[in-house]
Amino acid sequence: MKPGKAALAAMVVASAACRPAAPRDSAAASLAAAEALFWRDQPDSARTILQTTLVMARARHDSATEARALTWLGRVAYGQGDYIAARRDGEAGLRLTLRWNLKSDLFNAWNGLGLLAWNQGRLFDAESLLTNAARAAAAVQDHLSVGKASGNLGLVRVELGDYAGARAGLEAMLAAGLTAGDDRVEGNALANLAMLDIREGDFRAAVPRLREARDRYQRIHYQAGQANMLGQLATAWQGLGDFQAAFAAADSALSLARRLNLRQEVAADLEVIAVLDRETGDAPAALRRLEEAQAINRSLDLRVETGTDLRRVAEIRLETGQRATAVSGGKDALAIHAAVGAQPERLADLLFLAQADSASSATWLSAAGRLADSLGTRRARADVRLTTAELALAARRWPTAIRALEGVGDGPETGGPGLRFQVAVAKARAYAGDRRWPEAEVAARRAVEVVERIRGSLGTGWTRARFLASRAGAFATLAEILVARGRVEEAFAVSDAVRGRALLEHL
Repeated sequence: MKPGKAALAAMVVASAACRPAAPRDSAAASLAAAEALFWRDQPDSARTILQTTLVMARARHDSATEARALTWLGRVAYGQGDYIAARRDGEAGLRLTLRWNLKSDLFNAWNGLGLLAWNQGRLFDAESLLTNAARAAAAVQDHLSVGKASGNLGLVRVELGDYAGARAGLEAMLAAGLTAGDDRVEGNALANLAMLDIREGDFRAAVPRLREARDRYQRIHYQAGQANMLGQLATAWQGLGDFQAAFAAADSALSLARRLNLRQEVAADLEVIAVLDRETGDAPAALRRLEEAQAINRSLDLRVETGTDLRRVAEIRLETGQRATAVSGGKDALAIHAAVGAQPERLADLLFLAQADSASSATWLSAAGRLADSLGTRRARADVRLTTAELALAARRWPTAIRALEGVGDGPETGGPGLRFQVAVAKARAYAGDRRWPEAEVAARRAVEVVERIRGSLGTGWTRARFLASRAGAFATLAEILVARGRVEEAFAVSDAVRGRALLEHL
């Protein structure tokens, strides 16, 4: 039987104490043991060793060991979601590292604080800290750490909307991991490149990257990495329209994150499941998940995530007719994202407000268009054009909507079935409004095909029925177009088929 965490920590300390070693050698061995335990998902045992090492270092006035122990205590606290302790210990470790000019330790000190700042949405602080980490690694010719810093800077650039810079940094991290044969660095780089693929709407490219990351994590039994990978995989499957696979991956990710006490990962997984709940027509469940996630985000001071969840709640409020509440929530989200510089999230806020705040929709949409142009990604421009079309449809400006939708959603790089469904419905309505019936029918049938494919991926009959009810408008649009074309019997067949399937699956 394997010993428990506390027993394992005691064994490591005892074995180190029994060896006739110099104090500095013993301290180095203790730090190495703590690091190994941390990466084996045993943070409590790692912290016990580090706290003992810190006390001994202070008693011996061993400032170098004290600095290293504090830096690692900050890293352990960060991993467990105790961000107050992480910043306190990390900054104390950095001060000592700088005071004693411990050049080989500067990368770890800067890097840990940079990752913490990135997680908390202090993006400009994170960029500065991680730039210092890269310089410190380069100064001692630590090429692997230079790659790590490049990848971590890439994560910051994702939030800032610099996707080209982010990809370059993450690819440098992957190359460094491959050169060093470091499975953890390779896995992290692959998982983060997949995250960037998802942000850009290329869900199909993300799945094989995530499978490669899973293989690297399994080799070294890195469960925290696997939890993150599963959450990303759920988002990729959702983007591809395979909701059953998405729910399975998200549930597995949440279970693993709870077991490992990864609080930020728990919140992220709850958010993924909330999106799936909403997409399948279960708004109350989505709100419950978002409320639980928000409690974690606020306790950890995760600013970007807090703003994003405010907007997600506002979107649901708007769907249920609570327009004033929705607009207020959208403005709160925008204020948070603008303050931290999270540009892609700010774009989503502006587009939401363009639809929710009818009195100022033109102002919001204009700001969104300028921001999308500065970001320069196909997905950003596609989202702006789709919102432009939906506002034109509401104003019955059919030609304007048709022009805005030209080419949107035609390529896999700009989104999965979700975007294609929205575009198809909007095109069907625009062409119908302009009395271009053949094009309207083609678009409406395309929307129905997307619904049928996603419905087929769902597991239970009740979930399928609920999803079908949430997308019934696509079938109604097709039936209306068929009536307008004089094909009344086909229109009744479409309507009856929807009601029949919904009833059967409900039963």
